[in-house]
Amino acid sequence: MTMVSLLEYHFKSLFSNSEEAKKKHVLFVCLGGSHLYQTSLHDTPCNDFDFWTVFQKDFSQQISLPSTHTTSNSVLTYQYNSLDYTCYEVDKFCEMLLQANPFALEILFSIPFAIDQVEKNTISSTDSQFGMFLWDSDWTPLVLMRERFVTKKLVSKYLGYGKSQLVTAVKEKDASNPHYVKSLYHAIRCALECVHILQHGKLCMQWKDKQPESYQLLMQIRTQELKMESCKSKFNDLSKQVEELLSKSKLKEDITDQDKKDLNEWVIKFRTKQFFHKNVY
Repeated sequence: MTMVSLLEYHFKSLFSNSEEAKKKHVLFVCLGGSHLYQTSLHDTPCNDFDFWTVFQKDFSQQISLPSTHTTSNSVLTYQYNSLDYTCYEVDKFCEMLLQANPFALEILFSIPFAIDQVEKNTISSTDSQFGMFLWDSDWTPLVLMRERFVTKKLVSKYLGYGKSQLVTAVKEKDASNPHYVKSLYHAIRCALECVHILQHGKLCMQWKDKQPESYQLLMQIRTQELKMESCKSKFNDLSKQVEELLSKSKLKEDITDQDKKDLNEWVIKFRTKQFFHKNVY
C-alpha cells in the first residue's frame, strides 16, 4: 500500500465508519506540521504525519442541547500509529480566525501551490493533484478571503508565540530536555514568518521553495548545527526587524466589521446549503 493510499484509507475510516463520524461534513484536510513547512528531518513515509481538518457537525447537533449528543466538542483528535489528526468544527475555526490565531491562518494558507487555480475556479475536490488533500467546494470562498485576515494583530500573535517558545527552549535546555531543539526551531520559524508577512502581506509556509536562506537556517537549528546562544541572538535580530517593519507596515491593525460580516455570511450560506442538501422533503 502506497503512502497516499494508506493515509486515504485511514482518513476514510475515521470519517466514514462510525455513526457519529457520518454526521460530520468534512470541508478541508491538509498535511500539517514540519511536512507542510518543508522542514521535516524524515524524507521516508509514516513518520509523524500531522493532519489538520475543518468539519461541520450535523445540523441537528448544532441546534440541540450539548448534553443530548456526544460530538459537542469543537476540537477533535484522532491518532493511528504515526498519523495524527486534529479536527476543528467550523464555529471553532471561525472563532480562531476572528482572534487572529496563527494556526487558523496556517490552515487557510496551507496549499499555496493550488491557489492560482482556485482563483480561476478550476479546482475541484476530486482533483488528482491534491494527493493527500481533501478540499470541498464550500471551502473555496473562505480561501479567497484569506488575505483579509492577515493583520498586524496576527503578526503580534506570531511574535508572542515565538517569544514563548524561546523561553520554553531555554528552560528545557537547562533541564537537559532534548525537546528544546523543537521549541527553538518554532521560535525562529515564527519570527521569520512575521518578517515574511510584513514584507509580502501573506504567509510563507513552504520555506524550502520560497525562502531558501530561511530554510537553511531552520534546518541548521533542527540538526543542532546552530547553538542556543546563536539562536537567541538571531531571534533578537529578527524581533527588531519585525518591530521596524511593523512601524512602517500598511497592514490593517485588525480585521474590519466588514470582514466579520462576510465571514458570518459564509458560515450562514454554508450551513444553510448543507441543511437543505441533507433535508430534502
